[in-house]
Amino acid sequence: MIAYIKKLFITLIWLWIYPLYADVVIGNGNIERLNTGVIKDINCQNYTILTGGLLNTVNGGILREVAKFEINGTWDFGDGQIVELGIWINNGAVVIKPTQTGTIPNVQFTTLCGPISIQGTSDTDGDGISDADEGDNAVALGHGITLDQDDDGIYNFLDDDSDGDGIPDSVEGGNTIDSNGNGIPDYLDKHINSAPTTDHKYNAEIALNAGPTDLVNPSGSDLDGTVVGFKITNLPTGGTLTLANGVVVTEGQVLTIAQANGLKFNPNGSTNATQSFSIAAIDNEGAIDPTPATFWIPLTSQGIITGNVSVRDVYGNRTPLANVTLVLFNSNGIEIARTTTDAHGNYSFHVPPGNYYIQEAQPSGYYDFSENEGGADNDSHNGLINTINVVVGNNETDNGNDFIESSVRVSCAPTPVVPCNICNQTHYVAHSHNVKDTSAEIHWVDSYYEIAYDIYLNGTFIATVGEDETRYTLTNLQANTNYTAAIIANNGYGGKTAQTVVFKTINSLGWLPAIYHILLP
Repeated sequence: MIAYIKKLFITLIWLWIYPLYADVVIGNGNIERLNTGVIKDINCQNYTILTGGLLNTVNGGILREVAKFEINGTWDFGDGQIVELGIWINNGAVVIKPTQTGTIPNVQFTTLCGPISIQGTSDTDGDGISDADEGDNAVALGHGITLDQDDDGIYNFLDDDSDGDGIPDSVEGGNTIDSNGNGIPDYLDKHINSAPTTDHKYNAEIALNAGPTDLVNPSGSDLDGTVVGFKITNLPTGGTLTLANGVVVTEGQVLTIAQANGLKFNPNGSTNATQSFSIAAIDNEGAIDPTPATFWIPLTSQGIITGNVSVRDVYGNRTPLANVTLVLFNSNGIEIARTTTDAHGNYSFHVPPGNYYIQEAQPSGYYDFSENEGGADNDSHNGLINTINVVVGNNETDNGNDFIESSVRVSCAPTPVVPCNICNQTHYVAHSHNVKDTSAEIHWVDSYYEIAYDIYLNGTFIATVGEDETRYTLTNLQANTNYTAAIIANNGYGGKTAQTVVFKTINSLGWLPAIYHILLP
């Protein structure tokens, strides 16, 4: 007897620790109440409410790990939950439609107890479509459909607008209507009657004086159809939007795909700012993107530098020189671009506004005659050999930057030039020219009898250089100033001869590099 009691006690303890789980059936006239804080775990068994039976979870009880939850009677759910549920079968009544909104859903599916399925004859959401149609079809159809197709927190079989398109499922007609032929019933197809979307575009920079320029082709997409055109609105305030044939686009104009792909923009040099217009895709059902995209067009100021290279004869007539190399440098002496003259001796550079200088590769067989600086900063007597300074402004065309050559040697010196007293031959001359902002180089012809040269500037001794020297660089000069340099030859026996050269330093605007580049043909 004691052994039997002991065995029974151990069995009770084991059942307390490891309770037996079995299908639960709520019969006719029976009620099961699960109140707040109560969790009934049936370990993946079935839970059935027979006709006339009632499950009451109004106060928030939880039924957990349910393989199949079948309602033939009534579930008065309130704040209650069925969690970790595999199969829902509703042939009975749910007092108030459950919701899946919020952080604690009334129904929560999982594959823990087997595959998910929705069955039954009832229409829980009252949309005219049975739970089985809305639930099992949603799971079985595929196409990326989930139990909550419109992601609003309500399962399809409990949601009378499963696709979230604003049209009740009952109006869309159940699983037999597929308007767009994509294999998804309308009531589960959240893309039905959706408007197309348009991609934002950002065009490459366009220069103000570029003229009509092709734009990046506009594009869009439509989830339930195809894009067949575009509507243009909010036209640019600066410049003109045109079709490929030059016809100007008007506000609200609808374009075909081909027309939109041929759009051009002409900045007309009107403004130095980013321009934009709105563009909306149109689908094959006539729907227009309700939130048009923006097409951005960055505009940049640009200057044009033009000039000519020619040969001047003794009568002043000029003949153009072709294939002469011109190189453009910025104010830091960095090469920006190079080009050659055309058959008419013309050349041009397209650059942003700024300070530049142009250097000419001296054409073979010719001598430099002059450099004429054009544009608003005109200097028709530029004193720099083979070099022209240019200051080009916003959308400015700086014309007349000409290099003129001669077929006979000419002096590169600024006027006046005095005869050479050192060697007493009048065809020899001394001269000077700037090599950087604050300096000038003076040249002379070597004498036969000197042993040294003394250099004076404005009457002040500067330096002595040895025999066979024919040049000296004067430094720390002021821009745009007249100077007189004297070169005195000393023959060592008290004999001295002198030559003076008067020159004027040019105004280099303070931005020229220290030393000009030397160009080779």
